[in-house]
Amino acid sequence: MAELTTWKDQEMSKLKRELDYLFKRFGSDFGSNLFVCKVAEAPSVDIIETPDTLIARAELHDINPEELDISVTADTLILKRKKSEEIVEDSTYFSGVQKTSGSFSITIRLPKKVMVGGIRASYQEGVLEILMPKAKPGNPRVIKVEVK
Repeated sequence: MAELTTWKDQEMSKLKRELDYLFKRFGSDFGSNLFVCKVAEAPSVDIIETPDTLIARAELHDINPEELDISVTADTLILKRKKSEEIVEDSTYFSGVQKTSGSFSITIRLPKKVMVGGIRASYQEGVLEILMPKAKPGNPRVIKVEVK
């Protein structure tokens, strides 16, 4: 059984080397790297809690704030970005279209309930800041139990 595993590993390594060579040669023959793909990374979001508010901060340096969709419910913050573009490349040896997508969606469960009506968002120098006032805790309802 060990011989079969060794043979399989050798064949897979050989196949990987041949595919790597094929892709490198294909790209160099056409003068362009056809397999370059831009991947959007979702930004990290920091949640800061003060006595009266929750503050969400995200660094979005390469993102136009008009591409953002921000949704807040009483206990959830959702940040979304949907963007895709096509770049047409024409040259003597190559003609093609490069598609890029910069979409992401982040859903964060908030540690406290917030008042949706009082939420404010601002964007300055690549930093998005969302101020969410905390909901006031309601008075507990006291219920008497009837014994029959």
